[in-house]
Amino acid sequence: MKKITTILECIEEQAKLFLQDTADIKNLNIQMSNNMYKNTTAVDLSDEETLIKIIFTMDDALLQEILLKLLQTDVDNSEREEIFKDLLDEVINIVVGLSIKNFSVTCKNLVLSTPYKPLKVELLNTMKSKQQNFEIVTSKGRLACYIMMEQSLS
Repeated sequence: MKKITTILECIEEQAKLFLQDTADIKNLNIQMSNNMYKNTTAVDLSDEETLIKIIFTMDDALLQEILLKLLQTDVDNSEREEIFKDLLDEVINIVVGLSIKNFSVTCKNLVLSTPYKPLKVELLNTMKSKQQNFEIVTSKGRLACYIMMEQSLS
């Protein structure tokens, strides 16, 4: 459980930094979450001992705000929709990727999967399980993260 808590703390810190620095969103409030939003993505993180599922879910308002901050140019609607569709995958890659360096002391030889859309049954199981989670609430929208150990590989 200590490994999951360490990973959660590192991801929470990187998510806050991403929203503050990259998206220029201030006044963040951290709380526990029971929310799943329309935009959801996941990655698996594994080492020689465990497989950990990390799920990010974000409301449209926050995702739109991040898109506006990152684009900073005019693009046509079809291109904007395409970028919007993949943006949460990029966010989870950036946040978890930057977090790895902070918890690599606890976890060795980490392998990060590419982002994927979790199945509805995975989302339901996540909500029912004893997972670690946090939600960042801002004036621009909400981001929730769920982390749970899927299995021990040893």
